[in-house]
Amino acid sequence: MGAAGLTSIAEGLRTNTTLEKMYIGDNQVMDAGVTALAKVFEVNTTLRKLDLSKSGVGPQGTTALAEALKSSSTLANLYFEHNAIGDEGATALASSLDASM
Repeated sequence: MGAAGLTSIAEGLRTNTTLEKMYIGDNQVMDAGVTALAKVFEVNTTLRKLDLSKSGVGPQGTTALAEALKSSSTLANLYFEHNAIGDEGATALASSLDASM
């Protein structure tokens, strides 16, 4: 699955009220896919576990996700290893953790 696939899934998640865990690891969803997924956290209140390991995500997608997570109170587990998030993405994620505590 690529960015277009995750963008389609993200649209469905905007109205989903039951999905609690999602594994997207080992797919090349890239920054564009994660940016689309990040918008879901504005409205989704059920997703508690998200695995984006080895998904080709860089600093741009990580920053979009981090910003969205600042307003999410439901996501408890994020698996994000083996992505090239760089210092910018790491700083953004750290900032989102500070904001959600």
